[in-house]
Amino acid sequence: MRGATLVAALAALGLGGCGYNCQSTCFRIYDPSACAVVIPGSTPEALKRSCISECDEALSGVGTMGGYDPRTQGNPQIATVLENERQAAEWMDCVWEAECTQLQPPGGICHPI
Repeated sequence: MRGATLVAALAALGLGGCGYNCQSTCFRIYDPSACAVVIPGSTPEALKRSCISECDEALSGVGTMGGYDPRTQGNPQIATVLENERQAAEWMDCVWEAECTQLQPPGGICHPI
């Protein structure tokens, strides 16, 4: 059990061979030189800071996927929050596997964005 938890934690932190973490994933989403997702009323820098903070917070908790599936389209009427390291790891995988056009809100995949 402890070994599985360690492997999940390492994967969520980007140490399991995937090469990405909260900072690089949020950069990919919001930076103008990457996917350049725009949220009206926010700057790319503010969006990246908020994204990194929320992702890091999720990594501090242990849990399951529950009903969360980042590969489905997000519902703009319902706020999605990453709750734990398992969800954060799946979210990061989704962001890196998706085309930038698939990340664009409203209704893009890899929510929360």
